[in-house]
Amino acid sequence: MTVDQDEVPDAIAQVWREWLRRSADKALQQTMLTLPPERRRGFRDGKWPRETAIDRLLSEATLTPAIRSLLQGASPARALTAVLSEEALTHAESRLVQVLGRASLAATLLIDEREPLRARGRELASLTQSPDADTARPVDPSSESTAPDSPDPQALAAAISALRDDFRPFLEMLGYTADREANAHPGTAIAALPASAPAERTHAATIASLQTQLKLARQAEAKATRDIKALESQKRDLAANLTRSEQRLATGIEALRTLEVAHARLKETVETSIESGIEDRVNERLYPWLASAEALDAAARGSATAPLLERASTTLARQAAVDRRYGVWSRLHAEREALRAVLVETRSAERESLRPLPELATLQTELQTRIEELETLLGIGTAGERPDGPLVAIRRRLGESPSIDQLAIVHAGVRAAADLGVLSGQMLSDAYGLVNAAFQRRYDESARQRGAPRREAVPARTPFMALRNSLEAHTACTLLIDGHNCLFALRELLDLPFHEDRPGAGACQHFANRLVPLVRQHRNLIVHLWFDSDTAATERVEDNLRVLYSGGVGRDRADQGIIDYLHSRTHAAERGTTRCFVVTADRAEAAEVEATGARVIAPEEFVSLLS
Repeated sequence: MTVDQDEVPDAIAQVWREWLRRSADKALQQTMLTLPPERRRGFRDGKWPRETAIDRLLSEATLTPAIRSLLQGASPARALTAVLSEEALTHAESRLVQVLGRASLAATLLIDEREPLRARGRELASLTQSPDADTARPVDPSSESTAPDSPDPQALAAAISALRDDFRPFLEMLGYTADREANAHPGTAIAALPASAPAERTHAATIASLQTQLKLARQAEAKATRDIKALESQKRDLAANLTRSEQRLATGIEALRTLEVAHARLKETVETSIESGIEDRVNERLYPWLASAEALDAAARGSATAPLLERASTTLARQAAVDRRYGVWSRLHAEREALRAVLVETRSAERESLRPLPELATLQTELQTRIEELETLLGIGTAGERPDGPLVAIRRRLGESPSIDQLAIVHAGVRAAADLGVLSGQMLSDAYGLVNAAFQRRYDESARQRGAPRREAVPARTPFMALRNSLEAHTACTLLIDGHNCLFALRELLDLPFHEDRPGAGACQHFANRLVPLVRQHRNLIVHLWFDSDTAATERVEDNLRVLYSGGVGRDRADQGIIDYLHSRTHAAERGTTRCFVVTADRAEAAEVEATGARVIAPEEFVSLLS
């Protein structure tokens, strides 16, 4: 066998053989299993004698890691040399030779992982080949001769005494005895070390320290397990949030695609209508000038048949009728302007009064109804409306005295027009106002016919009318407002301060202040105004008005706070007795809100309660 390509002397192999004889059967069998198949052919557990297995291991060409590990476990001096540094081993080499024997020390160094120590082991092994080198071979006790380099008993005793204090814990741990050392290395036996109380205390302290370290390791393992579980829980939560966000994103993309298709169709329809109208008007006005000569001739002959005087009389009669109508239009227009001025005054009085009279609301309804009747007669809407604009079309439809079910259809049409972008801002708010005023007139008529309060005569068909009925009946209800969504929707209607097209703290405060008169007038109404914010906080403006800041990172944090509130235990306990309304223009959020049983109101429709 070779170590680092150097042949191992027989004396060293004999020492290793003695060590392997003291090794455990299981360790010897496991090492045999590491040999190549051809080297362990026929070997089975317990089949080969130990000596045969030892011979097979020591006959290997090189010292394999498995054989090295087996020898290290069987070496009685390994625990001593393994803990000493190279410098310490070099310094104490002479004493270790006296105590352990040259062959035993060389055999121990040759199986060390440190290359310098193996080199020194090869040097000591080469010395064991000389005739006067001491080896691990047994010596005949009857022989009176002593090896030439056997140490003097007095020198050996001095060496043992010098090493005793330094290496007593290691020697005790190795379990050296005088008898065992005498059998292994005649002439260099170590006297049995007497047990001592300090050594026992050292062992006890070592065991206690190891137990403490084991306890700390178990605590660290338990903490690591808890941390891993917490991280796994966070991972699951993040995965759930990611899935929910992906679903909402997919819903938004699908809605956007639907809107794009509807917008394209609407654009195509409008362009077609415009082109058709332009073509019809061009044909109507230019055809007489572009007609053929025969057509012009026929027109000339036809006009000559009518007496000129009759034609003049007919034209003057028509002009007189136009003049009479213009005079009526002027009077109706003046009446409309006067009614509008009075309506503004009544609204201002109701807003500024601490105890507004109930008659003010009824008077406002009657004034608004009369104004709409006049506008229908005059064929005009509010200032700046086109004769064929959407508000005029809505007034024309409402002028047909539709039923409550038909009004609900008109209300749904206004909402669809808002989703498509056809109506927005002030025009959308006016459209909702027209429909809700018509609703109120129909409710009042039904209440008068049935002799019951309006809120009991006919169930509310829209969320806004349901909210108004709850406020008038002084029943408890909760209103959740998506703050930033409303700020963008009501920017022009409420004249909110924006900075670089973004609402700042001033806009949020202004909007919250506009809600104060509403909550003071209706103490049964609980309002939660949600805003996106990096830091979670709650501000109580009134007893029944709170401004909540979502905290966290990402988009739609206030939306998620509203959804979580609707799913919370508090809302679940109040759901049977308390109505809940959400003000938002976000379609994805509106779908989630309606799934919880709450009702959605558009910001442009809700703003009428703030006037």
